Amino acid sequence: LNSSPNPYEGGDVNIGLETLTEDWKYYISCYGKGPSIVVVDNHLLPLLKFGIPNPSLRLYLYLILSGAMYKLMVNSGVYSSYLTLNDKKVSVATEEIERDLHRSLPNHELFSNINSPGIDSLRKILTAYSWRNPCVGYCQSTNIIAAALLLIFGRRTNLKGVNKKEGVKNKWNLDKAVEENVFWMLVSIIEDRAIEYYDTSMVGSIVDQQILEQMVKIYLPELYNHLTELKIPLGLVTLPWLLCLFISYLGKSSLSTNNASSNDNNNNNNNNDGKEQDGIKEEEEEEEGEGLETTLRVLDVFLYEGTSALWKLCLGILYQNQKLILSHSDPDKLIPFFKDLTFSYPAPPP
Repeated sequence: LNSSPNPYEGGDVNIGLETLTEDWKYYISCYGKGPSIVVVDNHLLPLLKFGIPNPSLRLYLYLILSGAMYKLMVNSGVYSSYLTLNDKKVSVATEEIERDLHRSLPNHELFSNINSPGIDSLRKILTAYSWRNPCVGYCQSTNIIAAALLLIFGRRTNLKGVNKKEGVKNKWNLDKAVEENVFWMLVSIIEDRAIEYYDTSMVGSIVDQQILEQMVKIYLPELYNHLTELKIPLGLVTLPWLLCLFISYLGKSSLSTNNASSNDNNNNNNNNDGKEQDGIKEEEEEEEGEGLETTLRVLDVFLYEGTSALWKLCLGILYQNQKLILSHSDPDKLIPFFKDLTFSYPAPPP
């Protein structure tokens, strides 16, 4: 940012972590931090596309970009009141939530069974939202989003002094403050970013799906015609991507217990307490796996750009896998194939 020419213009993918970290510090030094930070489009968006260099900065930016920080500031205690005032009440939404809790990232240790430490927090967040917004109540895929946000906000960024042998709970902090952050993040995503994606009409997601189909028809006509000939509706493939914000579709293995546990060994020797400098806490970022990193990169841009970021990613995935898709002529084999599509970030434009 503080150079000419700007290294972020033109898609230079060779920018190192040190340069990226310094440019984030420069942005914060210029435009402030906290709720009063100034969002400057032509500086912030390129940085987001190249990634957020550490977990603490990511959490802070997610709250700012989504608007959740401001909602939390003016609604102190509201999350708890939703739970207290509706304690023990039962609705269609709460019954659906109970049925879906064990389906929310079930391969991850936080949600692997009904007694896992993340299940109760997930239940409270989804239940509170169902009472806040009866027009939505509960919609499948919001459980996946809320579960992923709990992973992002609940992971301890500094594991120094934590006894891993005592169990999974020591690796996670799922206290009330984390739940509140995740709740207001979910509110912002449903009500401000993916508007009318999750209400009963789902009109927002239907409209966006139609827009995406037109974009595929324009930019990837051969692929579009191929799917049409095979009578495979594009929405059958891409609508779940949109509704889940690609969570659990990019890098499924990175959201599993095995991957999370194996990475703990890498953090046992982390003796860095972290230092605050220019608004960025310098700490050793945990290696969560390429898949989760890709999922985080999607959320980084989605929280800033909204659903248009999802269309671009859909096009990128289809573009990168176009040859493989065109090589399949059997619909019964092609539909399962879509579930295993991969995406390397960043993708060349179609």
